[in-house]
Amino acid sequence: MRIIKIKNLLILKIFNFLTKKQKNLLFIILLLICFGAVLELISVLIIIPFVNLLIGEDLPQIATNIFLLFNINLDKFMINDLILFTGILVLSTSLFSSSYRILLSIIKEKYISKIINFLSTLAFTNIINQRYSWHLKHESSELIVKLDCIDNISSRIIGPLLVIFTSLISSIIILTGMLIYDPFTTFISIFLVSIIYYLIIIWCKNRLDINALGRIEERKKVIKLMKDSFSGIRELIMNNESDFVIKPYSISDKKLRNFYAEAGYLGICPKYLVEFLAILMIIIIGISTMSSTNKTDTVITALAFFSFSLLKIIPHVQSFYSSITSIRANKRSLTEFIELLSLNNFYPNKKHNTGNNSIYELLVSNISFKYSTNKEVLFRNLSLKFSKGDFIVLTGKSGAGKTTLSDLLMGLIEPDSGEYFFKYKTNKLKINSFNLRESSVHVPQEVFLFSDSLINNILRGSPLNKILLEKALYASCLDEFIYDLPNGMNTQLGERGALVSGGQRQRIGLARAIYKILIDNKFLLFLDESTSALDTITEKEVILRLKKILKNKIIIAISHRENTFSLFNRVINLNLLSKTKENLENK
Repeated sequence: MRIIKIKNLLILKIFNFLTKKQKNLLFIILLLICFGAVLELISVLIIIPFVNLLIGEDLPQIATNIFLLFNINLDKFMINDLILFTGILVLSTSLFSSSYRILLSIIKEKYISKIINFLSTLAFTNIINQRYSWHLKHESSELIVKLDCIDNISSRIIGPLLVIFTSLISSIIILTGMLIYDPFTTFISIFLVSIIYYLIIIWCKNRLDINALGRIEERKKVIKLMKDSFSGIRELIMNNESDFVIKPYSISDKKLRNFYAEAGYLGICPKYLVEFLAILMIIIIGISTMSSTNKTDTVITALAFFSFSLLKIIPHVQSFYSSITSIRANKRSLTEFIELLSLNNFYPNKKHNTGNNSIYELLVSNISFKYSTNKEVLFRNLSLKFSKGDFIVLTGKSGAGKTTLSDLLMGLIEPDSGEYFFKYKTNKLKINSFNLRESSVHVPQEVFLFSDSLINNILRGSPLNKILLEKALYASCLDEFIYDLPNGMNTQLGERGALVSGGQRQRIGLARAIYKILIDNKFLLFLDESTSALDTITEKEVILRLKKILKNKIIIAISHRENTFSLFNRVINLNLLSKTKENLENK
């Protein structure tokens, strides 16, 4: 997939995925930030008349004019009353400014929370809606790491972006006031701070790029090791192979922590240089002001103004730098996450009203397929017909294509060429892979169970219908098993169903599929070695019950147990298909 990198504006690309409403809200927040910057300048400027009054100076003319604007005649005030009045004004302005910034911070964080939820859901949706062959090429640990990048994007990119804007606007407005008051001193201050930060950014640039790449790669290794270790914990314990995973985990985790540490100190170190610069600038201001006048009170006023200005501006400068560093250090995370946001939904899914009740046949016409990693064509111009009530078994040696054919028939993978049709009483409708998936239910050999109750593992979010649930439990031979459970249908199955046996797991998977096909009126049921863990007697009973409950459906099973083939009304041997190169069609 292609991502257009607009130099350093890649960070802004994330906002292209927001809705119009979210963008409008962002614009409003930026306006609120600008107003907050003006409040900061006012809280600094209001210090000047207060200091002037304290040292016995006359108020600046601009301050007098502002008071007159609000019909406040200062001549009526005694000096002590005036000092008290301006002091209260300073405190009130500062309190209002601080309260406003607190409120603005809450608004910003809630906004970030909402858009992060939106972006995270969009990325997850894009992953889920990729074709199955795409998922086969991408490790789940890699996808988890990319999705996990959203936390970095939230706290270390989008948040810092707003901090950069806030710091920049606030700094510009405060510096404007400083320039008006004393251009020469302000220019020296800006020059010194800019040079220091510029040199630090240049020095950190390559290190931050390497750091960003390293953190992503080591994070992938750590998550992959955790995922593989927990999935294979049984073998690790039995074979005493814990060192096989602990040692590489320790190495990768150590590298990951070192990368985090490096990003941390690269972001904080300049703070201490700035503290030194602040003291240096105050000294320069004092000397500069003293050399231009002999009035001590003017020096005090100037020092007060610049000290309060620096008190406001220095944190903004440090925040600006820290945000730039944070964005730089996490640019790789942004790139990885934008890849997910940029994924196209592979299934635009032009739905047809297939009307499952009236479907009589599934027709497969001249489909061909080969895996990209294999030179040989697995199926060439294959045509098949499946009729309502068919109970079919796919058999053949390993590698003959049983699972692949099943995946093609249920629309999980796409053929290289060929067509599918649903045949009704009087007409035939061409369908796509979505229609096949919409009409199908699949039971894999290894049934996945959630760490939840038995009932929730069967329903999987579907509405509860007790009559259909009883049918599903009966057809899967799960009804007697439930009676022996301590909490019946509410019994917890443990993580990944660790508290049930392999045969019980398969019967739960069957019950889930049968309930799904009944509640949603599906048409096709695919069983991929779904009874392999059952004993012979139970397996035959399950097959007989399936034929009874789902007699108006099409059931396609993959099996190697020839002793059960007599229970099916059709047997498709893929070994014969590969030998004869003939199309199979049941007449």
